[in-house]
Amino acid sequence: MRNGRRNLYEGLFTMRRRGARLRTSLSATLPKADPVEGRKDGFIVGYSYGVQHGQNNGDCSFDGISIIIPIHDPNEDATGKIRRIEALTPHPYELLIADAGSSEGTRQYVRGRIGAIRHIVGRSDQGIGVVLNKALRAAHGKKLVILYGCTPVMDNWIGGLTDELEHAPAIKTVCVSFAQSGTPILPRDEVDTHNRLNACCALFRPELLSDVGGLDEGSPSLQESISEWLGRVPQQYRTMLQAKDLFT
Repeated sequence: MRNGRRNLYEGLFTMRRRGARLRTSLSATLPKADPVEGRKDGFIVGYSYGVQHGQNNGDCSFDGISIIIPIHDPNEDATGKIRRIEALTPHPYELLIADAGSSEGTRQYVRGRIGAIRHIVGRSDQGIGVVLNKALRAAHGKKLVILYGCTPVMDNWIGGLTDELEHAPAIKTVCVSFAQSGTPILPRDEVDTHNRLNACCALFRPELLSDVGGLDEGSPSLQESISEWLGRVPQQYRTMLQAKDLFT
């Protein structure tokens, strides 16, 4: 009996001694974690996953509207326009900011946002036409809106434009023109061009880009680029609305 107890005590002592040696060994071999390096590793893994997820879902679409806002003037109140659109537009939709020269404050605001807003930026030597085409290709909605030079003021403003687009199967685009007074008298062959130059919004389906192509990236201004692009759509397939009560 005594021998049994002695063997038990010796076994327990040996196990404790081995456990102490093991803890000493682990504390000596395990390096201390570097929190900075850990954050870098986590960023790399997260970034890689995000890139892969974006590539896998780059061609997907959703049953909603892509609202594309081109910005090339740093003095434009782009932040106010984004907030107004979000307040007056029912979901589902996504916002794409085609940025070819916004202010630093606007860039920080857009980059800090989460949710249905994306920042499409070109190189410093690329004009607004290039960046706008890039945003059009990146859009996922089954309907696209280019909104430039005006801001919606009516709740569910997009619903009225969508109703016009779906009212007649032949209609390919719905445009909204500025309400201007003192319109100059133009030659007959320039009247339609003048009206298109005054457009501040265009709603259409993505298929229209396949039919008429993208915007002319060499035009001297955004309005002229969009004017020329809309001019490729035959007049019988276009509907023009007035901006009154819809935009400001």
